[in-house]
Amino acid sequence: MTLPMTLIIISGEIDLSVASILGMSSALLGVLWEKHWPMLGIFALIVVVGLAAGAVNGLLVTRAGLPSLAVTIGTLALYRGIATILLGPNTVANFPASYTNLGVNAVPFTGNAITYSTALFIVLAVIFGVVLHATPFGRSVYAMGASAEAARFAGIRVKRNKTILFMVSGLVCALAGVLWRSTTHRARSTAPKARRSAPASSARSRSARTRPSCSARRSCSTPPTSTTSTSDPGRMQVDGPLYQ
Repeated sequence: MTLPMTLIIISGEIDLSVASILGMSSALLGVLWEKHWPMLGIFALIVVVGLAAGAVNGLLVTRAGLPSLAVTIGTLALYRGIATILLGPNTVANFPASYTNLGVNAVPFTGNAITYSTALFIVLAVIFGVVLHATPFGRSVYAMGASAEAARFAGIRVKRNKTILFMVSGLVCALAGVLWRSTTHRARSTAPKARRSAPASSARSRSARTRPSCSARRSCSTPPTSTTSTSDPGRMQVDGPLYQ
């Protein structure tokens, strides 16, 4: 996800919704697999959803004129909410072995050193590097980042190019969600909540409840009582030894 983000930042924008697009695509993967969709059909729909999510960000930034920081913060919450609606608290873990091995198995003839996900990242890094440094589109990205107004007067289609960048970001994030689920072997929309330790006040109250009361330990509050012997008025008996 850092590869398209690099181009977006160079162009003078930002995309904070990348993690939510990843979560939404992985939740969609689990829901469709539960409905017995074929895996290739699920992949195709996830690609469309990723492009659509990026297009929403790009159109709001370029056509509506909204700042990308505010737009992507809003879509971050939007896409996360969609993921929660799709899957809820459920967990899907019955994926086929051919899919779950995709993110962990090594590429043949690499000596178990490069997994498919690593190989995909290397290929995409080379593609993005070539596009950024050796194509007119990459030079336009640098021009937009330096001055969008000057790039517009130079004939660069700033709005279209920025929309393309956001769509590419959504596509890569959606594919990253597919790879992520292949490594975790399960799909869920929410992370498990950690157990919180009880506050100190509750611990003190519990210890106070378990402490025996003074009625059970009579010696803690009642002073020694004195009794006078009626048989011998000259002798006084205190709970203990006799005193003349």
